[in-house]
Amino acid sequence: MTGTRPRTRFIGAAVGVVLIVVVALRTIDLQTVVTPSMEPELRVGDRVLVNKLVPAIMPLRRGDVAVFQDPGGWAEASARSRGQIASGAQIVKRVIGVAGDRVVCCSPEGDLLLNGRRLEEPYATRRRFPLAFDVTVPDGSYWMMGDDRLRSFDSSSLADAPMHGFVPADRIVGRVEVTW
Repeated sequence: MTGTRPRTRFIGAAVGVVLIVVVALRTIDLQTVVTPSMEPELRVGDRVLVNKLVPAIMPLRRGDVAVFQDPGGWAEASARSRGQIASGAQIVKRVIGVAGDRVVCCSPEGDLLLNGRRLEEPYATRRRFPLAFDVTVPDGSYWMMGDDRLRSFDSSSLADAPMHGFVPADRIVGRVEVTW
């Protein structure tokens, strides 16, 4: 009887390891940043750990940095601007507006307005906006922008695209949790 205990423990440990790996694969993702649109927080070549439980179980909030599948034309436009061909369909940007939010560019001082108030953006660089916009984020969508506004193809620069710059919630891969 004592000879079966080590084998039972080994099988139990192996099953435990397999379960941990399966859960990890379903709940986290590793990505590499490929554009400078999120500088200075995320630089080209940075690796990010993505929490795939967001937004399915945990909400995605304003200010979060999220990874999402290209809702149409974003990756191509960004790649063309760098003289490249789009190689991936996952994009990283910051959540500026959630469902029901009104996002306006810009105040007389050049700041974004969120629901009528100046949006505090200590993370944003190069804030000059080439296009004015006034949008209300529809249910089930987000308004996403890069931190380096001059080098970012984002909701503001794609407001005339088929999705009007909105990112549907079902395109969200997850929230960036760790960077290295």
